[in-house]
Amino acid sequence: MENNDIIKIARAKAEKWLDKAYDEKTRAEAKRMLENTDTTELVESFYNDLEFGTGGLRGIMGVGTNRMNIYTVGAATQGFSNYINKMFPNEKKAVCIGHDCRNNSRLFSETAANIFSANGIHVYLFEDLRPTPEMSFAIRELGCKGGVILTASHNPKEYNGYKAYWDDGSQLVPPHDKNVINEVKKVQVSDIKFKGIPAMITILGKDFDKKYLDKVKTLSLSPEAIQKEHDLRIVFTPLHGTTYELVPASLRNWGFTNIHTVPEQSIPNGDFPTVASANPEEPAAFKMALDLARKIDADLAMACDPDGDRIGIAVKNDAGEWTLLNGNQTNIIFTEYIIRRKKELNQLKGGEYTVKTIVTTELIKDIAEKNHIICYDVYTGFKWIADIIRKEGGEKFIGGGEESFGYMPGAFTRDKDGVSATSLMAEIAAWVKMQNKTLYSFLKEIYAKYGFSQERMIYIVRKGLSGAQEIKAMMEELRHNTPKEINHSPVVLKKDYLSLEATNLQTGEKTHTEVETAYLTVAQSHGEVGIAVVRHVFLHTELGSTEILLLLSDAVVDAAHLSSEICKYIVQIHTEAYAWILLISLLVEIELGALLHDERLLPEIIHILGVVAAKLSVDGLVELRQPLGIYVLLVVLQKGSEHFLIERHIPFCRVIFKLMILFLLVLLWTLHLHVGLELDGTGRELDVASSGERFREVGPGVFHVCALLVELGELVEIYLVGEVVGSLGCILPSTCSVVTHCDLSISGKV
Repeated sequence: MENNDIIKIARAKAEKWLDKAYDEKTRAEAKRMLENTDTTELVESFYNDLEFGTGGLRGIMGVGTNRMNIYTVGAATQGFSNYINKMFPNEKKAVCIGHDCRNNSRLFSETAANIFSANGIHVYLFEDLRPTPEMSFAIRELGCKGGVILTASHNPKEYNGYKAYWDDGSQLVPPHDKNVINEVKKVQVSDIKFKGIPAMITILGKDFDKKYLDKVKTLSLSPEAIQKEHDLRIVFTPLHGTTYELVPASLRNWGFTNIHTVPEQSIPNGDFPTVASANPEEPAAFKMALDLARKIDADLAMACDPDGDRIGIAVKNDAGEWTLLNGNQTNIIFTEYIIRRKKELNQLKGGEYTVKTIVTTELIKDIAEKNHIICYDVYTGFKWIADIIRKEGGEKFIGGGEESFGYMPGAFTRDKDGVSATSLMAEIAAWVKMQNKTLYSFLKEIYAKYGFSQERMIYIVRKGLSGAQEIKAMMEELRHNTPKEINHSPVVLKKDYLSLEATNLQTGEKTHTEVETAYLTVAQSHGEVGIAVVRHVFLHTELGSTEILLLLSDAVVDAAHLSSEICKYIVQIHTEAYAWILLISLLVEIELGALLHDERLLPEIIHILGVVAAKLSVDGLVELRQPLGIYVLLVVLQKGSEHFLIERHIPFCRVIFKLMILFLLVLLWTLHLHVGLELDGTGRELDVASSGERFREVGPGVFHVCALLVELGELVEIYLVGEVVGSLGCILPSTCSVVTHCDLSISGKV
């Protein structure tokens, strides 16, 4: 786009901000920019709309569509309110709102509180600045439908941000992220309900802090070490942020008595006057803390970023010099300590798992797997770690993190937790000191045991329109002109998470990326929960000349559970069939109800259905010759017709819907199709039958896949009974209510 075109777009948007819907001060600022002969500020402020992305908003504060202000925050909150009200139409609804120390954070949080309350949603608003993890905990503790934290994390002081959370306390994931984005895009300034209802706003104070801190203390694994080393000399700096009270309070709650905070940095201040960047990843942010650490001969120095979700750790090396651990090293220490102590305390009962992101060191996976702990590898961002917890459950979760100085040791929060992480790291320091070791020697011990890894982070910052264009150009150059070698070492493999391709640069061979990552990337790009890592195992066999793929499921939304070994095995035995399963999963688990609110999407959905049917070689859905065809049709009826029609207040549609389901099942009953698959709890017996006769040929994957499932401790019960498909448990998602509608027995679980 030419520069003149960009200026025209920016000017047209700015002129709209002269409307009386905006306050006088805002109008005056917009007018000033329009009249300025230098259009740089105008373009930067208005050339684009500050995008409500999958994590919310983040931008420089000021007037304009591309800036953080009460109107961009207002539009985001109004759209989020609309979506919550749409998702929970007949329920009591509440949200929790917190904010950090940044300039305007309190204004933005109160603005959001007023808008939520004006839309009939009760608001729990913290009385003052609080760390992000406490807000996440509050969503779960108070039964909220969502939440918001006003923060720009460790970004420069000119920035602020708006992070949106769902009812499990994690940032929005598909389909909610894209659905909220769509709602936000619809909002005009005249739609925003700025006038709040005070009676709908409850203030949270110190009493709630105590609940959170008591929960944090449950993570302790070595209280005896703290009791012995309670006077461990600890230096902590909150870098002018939200943890100035809670981290010292948590350390005292765990039993530590010798805590020293950096006084100049323990005063909340959105200008961050003592640091160039309030980012614990950068050594310069630690200068004052390390000066104090040297002065008192401390054992440990720690820092949190302004919103209290990241943790920085500094330790003494063997020469007694202070060194800053990187994010991978802190994660390595956490992982080894938690697993080792839980083993010693006999707390590992099987099925425990940890989670890391794809940009985090593979050494964590080595530590986990060598201790028989599952390690999930997910896309970048803690919302994906929380997504695994949502699917696997929090009881077996033993920690998760990524290299950007974030760690989450407990499932009671669903975001990086600097308060918990600092307390746990202090306990580790006490535990190793009790054994006459240091954190530095403990890290070396881990390297010696599992293997050495080393990395260094380089930060490249590019701001504004020109910066965005430069970043895009960098990515395109890296993607299409990948370096053949780095520091004289050949580059062997390139993984592209946009195309989901892994390329061997020496042979040119292209393969799919590992399935865990593929799931997350496809899920993100399609606005979907759990598509491509299908927690289904298909069994391939023959019934006459017809190939039947049985989709074995608990629910497609539980997709990320399948171990990589099984997924790889499935791909090996039938790559094409696996691809069709992914396609089916994408179709049936899209939120059809939400999509069908927009009638323009109906032809597209019908087209997708036709494509999937054709790909599966179904002889026309009307003939109903394939169980998968019926599966798709039933789910479309369930999630499409019922939601689409009933929400339009047509009462008799429920009756019609029931009759349609019954009619389909009667047709199915006449097909005389019978497939039986039974596997007992030991995995020793497997029967395959058709019309009372055993199949003479069974696909090679049947026994292996089932055996793997049994090894994972899962019981497979898959059977279609009677002379017809009288039970659809193995192919219907658990959300389908055919049992209620038709009084037919449905059984099947994985």
